[in-house]
Amino acid sequence: MTDARNIKQAQEIIIKAVTAVVLDDPFFGYMLLRMDISCDPNLNPPTMCTNGKFIKYHPDFVVQHGLAKTKGVLRHEIMHIAMCHHVRRQQREPRKWNMAADYVINAIGKEAGWDLPEDGLFDNKYKDYTTEHVYELLPDYLGGGGGGLFGPQWNHGAVEDHPDSGIDESTQRQLEEDTRIDILQAANAAKIMGKLPTHIERLANEIRKARLPWKELLARFILQQQRNDYTWMKPNKRFIEDGIYLPMLYSEGVGKLVVAVDTSGSIGQEELNTFLAELNGILEQTRPEEVTLIPCDAQVHSEYIQKYTPQDFPITSPKLGGGGGTDFCPVFAHVEKEDLTPVCLIYLTDMCGSFPDVPPPYPVLWIATSEIEGPFGQTVRLN
Repeated sequence: MTDARNIKQAQEIIIKAVTAVVLDDPFFGYMLLRMDISCDPNLNPPTMCTNGKFIKYHPDFVVQHGLAKTKGVLRHEIMHIAMCHHVRRQQREPRKWNMAADYVINAIGKEAGWDLPEDGLFDNKYKDYTTEHVYELLPDYLGGGGGGLFGPQWNHGAVEDHPDSGIDESTQRQLEEDTRIDILQAANAAKIMGKLPTHIERLANEIRKARLPWKELLARFILQQQRNDYTWMKPNKRFIEDGIYLPMLYSEGVGKLVVAVDTSGSIGQEELNTFLAELNGILEQTRPEEVTLIPCDAQVHSEYIQKYTPQDFPITSPKLGGGGGTDFCPVFAHVEKEDLTPVCLIYLTDMCGSFPDVPPPYPVLWIATSEIEGPFGQTVRLN
């Protein structure tokens, strides 16, 4: 039976570990604050595990490994989610799948400098391998004891199947898309703060190449602005029941948005209509304080700039003008000059133009009709 003192000590370590990750590593901090983290003295063997909805930890495990390694294992668990290990197993043997996933994640963690338990699964030959590839290379009979999914030699950080992962193929795809969109949002937040780890940037780039549904990404991007900062004034409800006081993601609501449209001739009426139809649906849900629509080719056409409040939605048949070359800099200069202070800027364009040298201090989403990636912000392909 777990000693009550261990439970209390483990909770204190978890508080310090999550707080440190939130402050030092915004990608992992953002993901952790979305999770239910709870103590489970019944985990066998004593470890930490996740299924994409929760992270559970055995108090003896946390006390044994202390603060530094607990931070490393929390990152390890988030990487299970980021790599969709909780929804990708399919018919593979669970214990062998866990081992393969650990080899892949621990190679990433070792390169990133995480402090992980010494008895973890490390092998440099699996560096940059996919989990499926490692799984095929591992023997079918793994030996060892310890019960559950793990033997005694590698019990630091498990992944379980998401509770909805086996329902049907459509649900499976949706779970993967939801997870990947969460990863892009967390990566974008970390990038804005200048703290995006290299291995997460690589993962985010791979996700972008997978062509996730632009409509859902647009919706998530705008909704994200409703929870775009941490506050210590309000405790995070996911943790407070366990006596863990951590910040929560919050916002006073969606404030002012800027929507820029490339009017150089590269955006056709059909593309504009498709974009506006989806944008209007999201605006009706989020009710931002104000939307400023800025047409721009090589310059901002001030006579066509229009402002909308919730009473003016939906945006229909805006006059855009334009037809010249393409330069994105004037839009950002106009925002700064007019002191618009948007919570985010959304730019519909073919991406063939000149970009500002310095990223703006607010999130940017490029809705692109080409394969070109923006030098900053997040790029989503319209088609």
